[in-house]
Amino acid sequence: MAVAPHRMAWVAGQRGPDRTGDSWYQVWPQGPRVERVVRDAGTGRARGVQRLHEARAAAAAALGPAPVEPVQVGWEVLHTERARPRGVGRR
Repeated sequence: MAVAPHRMAWVAGQRGPDRTGDSWYQVWPQGPRVERVVRDAGTGRARGVQRLHEARAAAAAALGPAPVEPVQVGWEVLHTERARPRGVGRR
């Protein structure tokens, strides 16, 4: 699922066959310009962001020496908050 939080709009949603980086990369360029991604520690979205950076760098290199703005990556805290009581209980 992809949302535009400032507009409160759902941008993309699908039940894909997987959650790999290639699947995420195919969703992002079709929507509005992605500026920020919130992700967990999984590798799928990380690889998707990496592919997005590479594609933007290649497109910028074709136009000239303009700087490429990287996608900001933030960490979601849902899984951390859910796991915290278990970790604290073990200590």
